[in-house]
Amino acid sequence: MEHVDQKSLVRQLDPAIEIEGLSQSTLGDFWSWGYSDVLVNTIRAVFGEFLIAHALGVATKPRVDWDSVDLRYRSAGIEVKTTSAIQAWPHPANVKPSPPRFDIARHEKWDPRTGSYPSVQGRWADCYVFCVFVGPTCRPISPEELRIAVLNTNYWLFHVAPTSEIDELGDQKSIGLSSLAKLWPSMGYEDLRTAIEAALKANGA
Repeated sequence: MEHVDQKSLVRQLDPAIEIEGLSQSTLGDFWSWGYSDVLVNTIRAVFGEFLIAHALGVATKPRVDWDSVDLRYRSAGIEVKTTSAIQAWPHPANVKPSPPRFDIARHEKWDPRTGSYPSVQGRWADCYVFCVFVGPTCRPISPEELRIAVLNTNYWLFHVAPTSEIDELGDQKSIGLSSLAKLWPSMGYEDLRTAIEAALKANGA
């Protein structure tokens, strides 16, 4: 199997590109069809990465799906984790949602040159950014309004941690929101870049 050097993906595709064989359909139509439900865990996670990439001014390059870290900023790697107590699916009235948690486990590092995962595990980023979609305080709102709310940075909170401080937690695989907030206080979107640069400096990056 041929492995493509993902560093060759240097530009974003234009959403206006037409899809050959489909009458007047574009790449943007596909994206709108496939990724409009930004409240769904998997898509919300990618949107969280986009928010951080935009805050750092690196959103002009395409996202690399199989990199060992979520974002590259200058010479540093950044891991982005997202969560929310608000889910895309309805909760039964008698079932309490699970408290939000973040994955901080060590993991294997993908090697694009060999197409394999070496056996060693670690935390490969220089800092972690934890993103929490809190949503509007006035609810209930319609499903469409809730999804549009995901696109509003005022409804997000962020926690930034140097990886060296996360490593002090040892082999801990996840962390709850309340414990996270005690270690690394929350902030708004406007403070992200300064906080990330400070965390990278603290981590020696």
